[in-house]
Amino acid sequence: MGLFNSSSRQLVETFLANSNNLIAQNRVVIVPRQVNLDFIEGHGLRIGTIYRMVAGLTFAEYVKGPDSDRNHEGEWIWVFIRREGQRGLYFKLQIRLEMLFIISIHESKENK
Repeated sequence: MGLFNSSSRQLVETFLANSNNLIAQNRVVIVPRQVNLDFIEGHGLRIGTIYRMVAGLTFAEYVKGPDSDRNHEGEWIWVFIRREGQRGLYFKLQIRLEMLFIISIHESKENK
């Protein structure tokens, strides 16, 4: 468990604003994990669509974070789930090295 279990609205909205600034600068990496690639390909998503989905995240879709990243000491991970119809879309995000990393993008496990 990280330093925080849940964050204040202001902290989450600051993270989202910083994420949107990085998206506007095209400073984004979609981590090529198989689950991400399968989801993106399976739904025919384009990079611009993914960026818009992330840029549209809100405090209401916040699930948890910042949680400590076990792979990058001193870095933090944020989780959001956006409801789209009957499914939830799971996003795991991180700002590191002045880049926005989309670590996970796929259907949430609650859908399965």
